[in-house]
Amino acid sequence: MYIANIDRDEMRSGFLVTVSRKRLWEKEIELLMVLDDICRRHDIRWFAGYGTLLGAVRHHGFVPWDDDIDVVMLRPDYERFCRIAAEELREPFYFDNWHHTGKFLLYAKIRDSRTTAWEHDLTSDYHQGMFIDIFPLDDAPDGVHEGRGLIAAVIDLFIAMSEPWKMENMLAIGQNNLSEKVLRRFMAEPAIDKFADIENMLVNHFGRSQRVNFMGYEMQGEKNPWKSQPREAFRDVAYMPFETIEVPVPAGYDEVLTCTYGDYHKFVRGAAGGCAHLGTVMSPDVSYIEYDRAIRGKYE
Repeated sequence: MYIANIDRDEMRSGFLVTVSRKRLWEKEIELLMVLDDICRRHDIRWFAGYGTLLGAVRHHGFVPWDDDIDVVMLRPDYERFCRIAAEELREPFYFDNWHHTGKFLLYAKIRDSRTTAWEHDLTSDYHQGMFIDIFPLDDAPDGVHEGRGLIAAVIDLFIAMSEPWKMENMLAIGQNNLSEKVLRRFMAEPAIDKFADIENMLVNHFGRSQRVNFMGYEMQGEKNPWKSQPREAFRDVAYMPFETIEVPVPAGYDEVLTCTYGDYHKFVRGAAGGCAHLGTVMSPDVSYIEYDRAIRGKYE
């Protein structure tokens, strides 16, 4: 067991943690151990990230109102991990990224086919087992080196991929950042090549800035909820208790958490992902295939 007292409810930081929540946590740590095994065998660095990092530092475990695990890797480690995990993971575990699903994600997941994390807006053929999230950290603007131009270029490619009509309007009035020739060639490519082009751009531009962040957040501009962090904070690894295990954290965790949450010692329910999966049906016992079959049968 990775969660102490898993068979009883308890109060943590003024929040009721139920047996049901603990059993979800148990499955998520099991998935984390699958990731850790791959990383140890292949010398790949990973760090607890976002709410999981906050939980490790502040609670020595899950933030009581959080319901998932977040992992971050610097882009080179992330690329190696994706290649290896796609080759090595076997049932009941499943490596989920755009190569497998055809749905472009800027991050990856490890899922468990024996479980359910069922989202109503996804098609029935989409893998919907419980998961942990794995976020790559890419170059972010540091005010001196390249960064802002990279984000603008990636945004151009996303628009050209998902909203070609909008890109046509941008080209007509000259609001594009990449050249028209590049964008038109990109729009003519198959979807899988588009995905690869975007990731290749991020790979080829990594290492020029002194700050890093998940590109999905940087693309939100002023609405970005999580600010970039100094690359130096991830130079060394420290270890902290997390429930009954230890997890690697960036040695500069204080600066990382301050950039991400501000005063991270203050409790703010929902700020660490606690509301991230509202509306998602989750079970560590029932396969998403069985659940989906039952739901579809109910309304057919």
